[in-house]
Amino acid sequence: MTHWLVNRAISLVLTLLAASLVIFMLIQVLPGDPARLMLGLNASPEALASLRTQMGLDAPLPLRYLHWLGGLFQGDFGLSYTYRVPVGDLIAERLTVSLPLALYALAISIVLAFPIAVFAAARRGRAADMLVMGGTQIGIAIPNFWLGVLLVLLFSTQLHWFSAGGFPGWQAGILPGLKALTLPALALGLPQAAILARVMRAALVEALGEDYVRTARAKGLNRSQVIWRHGVRNALIPVLTIIGMQLSFLLAGSIIIENVFFLPGLGRLVYQAILQRDLMVVQSVVMVLVLAVVLVTFLVDIAYHLVDPRLRRPVHKGQRA
Repeated sequence: MTHWLVNRAISLVLTLLAASLVIFMLIQVLPGDPARLMLGLNASPEALASLRTQMGLDAPLPLRYLHWLGGLFQGDFGLSYTYRVPVGDLIAERLTVSLPLALYALAISIVLAFPIAVFAAARRGRAADMLVMGGTQIGIAIPNFWLGVLLVLLFSTQLHWFSAGGFPGWQAGILPGLKALTLPALALGLPQAAILARVMRAALVEALGEDYVRTARAKGLNRSQVIWRHGVRNALIPVLTIIGMQLSFLLAGSIIIENVFFLPGLGRLVYQAILQRDLMVVQSVVMVLVLAVVLVTFLVDIAYHLVDPRLRRPVHKGQRA
């Protein structure tokens, strides 16, 4: 296990180094001049040259990359060209919205998907199963931003249960903060619940056809006990993969939803930084999101070893892995 963890940690570091290089190079080829955008079209060449020097834009690309990478290793993400504050402070501030939103949406996805999948798998081939799977197909097909607009029209405009957007801040209290995140979390979580339910239902159907399930039934366990004690646990491997992918997507893919609901999260920060050509903010936020995806993948791999004891067995010489 220790050898595996070391190998995975080395792979993680190499992945992050490769990602940092790709991100930096892609950001550099974006059209537009940040200095001219900040000073305006009528800025003098002397003022533009002075600002480029202050921003470090006149240095060679390799030097700029190494300077940025060295700062990342020290926890220094650089200075925002637009806000003139450390990028790390901006990211930390916006993460207090984006991370709870992603976890809230993921919790909605899991809470809805598990009982739906178990209900459908226990009634495989019946009308209830086909009805539920048809509903999940509709959930997958609905874009989350359009679902968000529908939720606003229903719960904000018609019923007045929630506000149409904005975030009061956690200093206003946990309940007001969660209430402000409920509609965007539903808009993100409901399509993901449909995906997770279909994956888990397929994994459960496969698990319930195994020999150990028939043995458990022969020992006197009823269908509900067989499903929850044996079927669900053995169906968790593909489900954990989807959950990890969903958490990564919810962290990195909430740009549209955060703009629909005017949430001050990472997605909205990236959107504004792209419009303002604030390259330091864009590349640092994208790097943080890549780090989050890699870490989630690493945690999912650890969860595999916790769920499946076969992965923890040592592979002896001459034995196939």
